[in-house]
Amino acid sequence: MKAADKCVHFNGIQHERCDAGVVYADVRLTPESGPRRFPCLPPIGGAPTPDNCPSRRYPTEQEIAEDRAMWDAAFALISAGLSPCCEAPLDVPPSGHGWRYCSKCKKAVMHACGGGHP
Repeated sequence: MKAADKCVHFNGIQHERCDAGVVYADVRLTPESGPRRFPCLPPIGGAPTPDNCPSRRYPTEQEIAEDRAMWDAAFALISAGLSPCCEAPLDVPPSGHGWRYCSKCKKAVMHACGGGHP
């Protein structure tokens, strides 16, 4: 989900580059500076956020609201046993736990333990 203090291009530090093409290693402060010292993420412990990325852009309030509405709609469909990709029923494994797939396009939608969700 989008957050006011996270760059819109951030796609996870497991990737080499963000969605704007910036190499994370090029903008991360030195390892000695501690965790999460990236200009795209809020720092831990009150340290100032680095300002060394020309592509950094935070989402607008409207973008945050639209993103929240999209996720709320997706979760409502999943809770009703429907896939958020095309509203087809979710395939539920016989055991009641494990991956739920869209019955139409076969995309993995979610993983559930113990059958608590459709």
